[in-house]
Amino acid sequence: MSVEKPLTGSDSRCRLRIALFASLVLAFLICHPAFAQEDAGTPGLDPAAANLERARELLREMDAARQEIQALIESSEGMSGEELDLKRVPAVEIVDGLSDHTVDLLNVLPALDKSIAARDSILHALESHLRFQAGVVREAATRNSDRLAETLRLRGGVPPEGRGRFEARVGEHERFLDSNLARILEIGRAVESAGFDAPEFWEWMDDFLAERAGQLRIRLQLAVLERRRALEQIEAARELGITPDEDQLLLFHAAEIRVDAIVSSLSATADLMDARGLPAAKYRILAIRTTGSITEHILNYKVFLGLVRGGADDILGWLKHGGPTALVRFGIVILFGLVFRLLGWFFWNLTRLFLRPPKLLGDLIGRLVRPISTITGILAGLWFLGVNPTTLLAGLGVAGVIVGLALQDSLSNLAAGLFILIYKPYDVDEVIQAGGVLGRVKEMGLANTTIITFDNRRFFVPNRKVWGDIIENRSLEKVRRVQATVHVSYDDDIVEVLRHISKILEESDLVLDTPAPAIFVSKLDDSWLEVSVWPWTKTENWWALESQLPLILRVGLAERGVTVPYPRREIDLSPEARPEIGPGV
Repeated sequence: MSVEKPLTGSDSRCRLRIALFASLVLAFLICHPAFAQEDAGTPGLDPAAANLERARELLREMDAARQEIQALIESSEGMSGEELDLKRVPAVEIVDGLSDHTVDLLNVLPALDKSIAARDSILHALESHLRFQAGVVREAATRNSDRLAETLRLRGGVPPEGRGRFEARVGEHERFLDSNLARILEIGRAVESAGFDAPEFWEWMDDFLAERAGQLRIRLQLAVLERRRALEQIEAARELGITPDEDQLLLFHAAEIRVDAIVSSLSATADLMDARGLPAAKYRILAIRTTGSITEHILNYKVFLGLVRGGADDILGWLKHGGPTALVRFGIVILFGLVFRLLGWFFWNLTRLFLRPPKLLGDLIGRLVRPISTITGILAGLWFLGVNPTTLLAGLGVAGVIVGLALQDSLSNLAAGLFILIYKPYDVDEVIQAGGVLGRVKEMGLANTTIITFDNRRFFVPNRKVWGDIIENRSLEKVRRVQATVHVSYDDDIVEVLRHISKILEESDLVLDTPAPAIFVSKLDDSWLEVSVWPWTKTENWWALESQLPLILRVGLAERGVTVPYPRREIDLSPEARPEIGPGV
């Protein structure tokens, strides 16, 4: 086993001196300017020299990219089709790299000392590269535009099964051209930011954008017409019950791809025109009216006013060319509706004359006959004009389901109204108590029943409340009973009093002999005998007898000497009546 030797005092002082020396050396290296420059990646150079070296490095990379682009341009001479497309991919990558180097160089330029002689040569080289990029991209845009025009001339010879792929390929050319134009705009802005003048460059771009926008506008209008024509052929075949031809469907699909691609390019061109301050409102309007999609560009007052003006022109044009025909057709539909309404009213009145339905049912059906017959007449008029009402009826059915889900309470009222019509618990002009309301039935609708109370208040009671509650029909029976109470004193002869009451009822014209009135002692009270009087009367005279019977009995009994008893309680205060109080109280 090894034993560690303890440190002596001289060893400790030696190690301390070594540590201090190492710390001083490290601090010197960190703080020394040369070390800081080496750490920054530019050994031995000050910041101005480092920026100059960076600018020269970027120029060398830009020169190399420029040579590669020139080599690709020379090698692509005479190429076409897929072979040219293969060359285009690396060219785009090199141009993108050249643009990135240009941006980096523009960022380095402000840091260069203006007193450096090499700065002017760098600016001259940068201007040369920018003009080269602008020329290359401009030439690419011109060639792509020419190639696109050549491709479009081949559309007529493409079969329907290949038309979709053809339009997709044209769309790719459109997007590539749009990207070239966007890159040209970026290069132009870089030229301006570097302080170089390029009026001929902007003049070319403005002319190119205006010409391209005009061509896209014409092509879009033709594409919309082609799409409309294909759709009309498909709809005509379906109206005849024929399955549309596959070629028609393919052509319609290709027309939709064509329209979408042109609208996309037209919108991109309009964005570039806005960036250049060129008028682009009419192209925005065309894109919105073609697609029907509302974009943020509608907030532009020129676009909004153009859309309003275009809509007004469409309406005026329709009124001018199709207005008289539409007016005549509208008149025919209205005439059919009126004729069917009159026929429905006539046949319903004829039916009611022979069948004599209940008044409540008759009024309700009479209110339903008018709108149903009118709607039937309108549908017949549309059928007469050649319009197939099946689609309209299907739409009304779907709308009815939606409305039914939203109006469940109203449908429950309708169902309750139908049950009331079927079971007929009451009729118009009958007195009922239902839904917490007592009165005479005025009328009944599909949703509610109108009741007039005896104090002339009108209540509209929902049918579901009427049907869901107890219904008391006070007009259904021919006779009704009236109830009254008479108090007779214990001092009077009760048998004689009952005879007087019977005589009084016989003398009244409102009381029926059959069924006979019921007169009996119903209660023995402390102060009197309570006699119940239950005469019968016709239903229409019930309220008259109900209100007059107490007075008739009071007057008749008073004439016969029968007194009216009052509540009475006797209190005996004599000593004999007092209770005995015990000694413990």
